[in-house]
Amino acid sequence: MTSKNRLEVREAMAKAYRGGASIRACAEAHDRSYGQTRVLLLEAGVQLRSRRGTRGPRPRPAAE
Repeated sequence: MTSKNRLEVREAMAKAYRGGASIRACAEAHDRSYGQTRVLLLEAGVQLRSRRGTRGPRPRPAAE
């Protein structure tokens, strides 16, 4: 990826992520890996959202 292309992709991903898209959605939209997308977002100065609450509450173990 050229430095100009990297900057363009990074800014597009940052805009999408700030608009509510997930890291995975940004990665798929730009044909990048999750890890590379995360690095680009951090380089862009984006504060990553917590994963808490994205999977719902944990199931309680069954009573014996």
